[in-house]
Amino acid sequence: MLINGFQKLTILDYPGKVACIIFTPGCNFRCPFCHNAALVTHIDKDTYINVEEVLSYLKKRQGILDGVVITGGEPLLQDGIEDFIGKIKELGYAVKLDTNGSFPEKLISLVEKGLVDYVAMDIKNSKAKYMTTIGIDSLDMASVEKSVDFLLQNKVPYEFRTTIVKGFHTLDDIQDIVVWIKGAHKYFLQNFVDSGDLIKPDLQPVSALLLKEMARELAHEKGRDREFAFLERLERLAIETFYEVRGDKKKLCANIDLYSGFVYDMIGIPQEIYTPLFAMARIVGWCAHRNEELNFEGKRIIRPAYRCVVDEMSYVPLENR
Repeated sequence: MLINGFQKLTILDYPGKVACIIFTPGCNFRCPFCHNAALVTHIDKDTYINVEEVLSYLKKRQGILDGVVITGGEPLLQDGIEDFIGKIKELGYAVKLDTNGSFPEKLISLVEKGLVDYVAMDIKNSKAKYMTTIGIDSLDMASVEKSVDFLLQNKVPYEFRTTIVKGFHTLDDIQDIVVWIKGAHKYFLQNFVDSGDLIKPDLQPVSALLLKEMARELAHEKGRDREFAFLERLERLAIETFYEVRGDKKKLCANIDLYSGFVYDMIGIPQEIYTPLFAMARIVGWCAHRNEELNFEGKRIIRPAYRCVVDEMSYVPLENR
């Protein structure tokens, strides 16, 4: 069992749990957009972490941490992973496994032995485009399909997820995936972010255009084509007006929220939830920007063109509001 990275705290990677993350080296895929290329293509054996050191840390954190995330690379490539997870379970931790699903027998065995409490499986793309997406010449798709079928049996809590990358994924691909994993409890789309450690450089995230096209299809399904047409016309006229007023031709596009609010309405989300959804997705970034504004040399500002238009107010503690 090899460990090539250890993050001692996360509140994001294991739903509902305070956890740590163990990174294993090596992967049988070569996804161009992999954000952990150092664990896949240029493994530094000098950075390996002793297994006993990790287990010792976990013993000290009993009652503080709830779970352990095992990720990679592809963890199921590791010899001895079953024994390693068994030692983690003996310490009372829940275990989340991240996998590409290409080793179904190992996955099924771990789940049936009660060693894994949550599985996150990557669905790289539609079946038709799997090979070009994972960067290898051949793969027995039956292995990935078997893992999907097993998880759909709901023998363990799970999620499917797809990283969306410009040039690799289209709306049709996403729709094909949805049909493939029909009945799944959770399916997450995550936009590609350049980690600076990619197998293939210069990749780009998918723009808001994908959401726009999905909104168009949903509007047609719901009989709300005229409202969508209004938003589309509003977008076009706003951009034309901006060009006219500013006098330049800098490429512009609508913010994703122009269409996401319409989508919220079509799927029945109450309007009072819109703003919290907007804020929840941004609050960490806002706090980071404010921290920079207050503490960094040079006093970076949160928004170069922002202007406060409300009266200055004194802070009132929560308990007095």
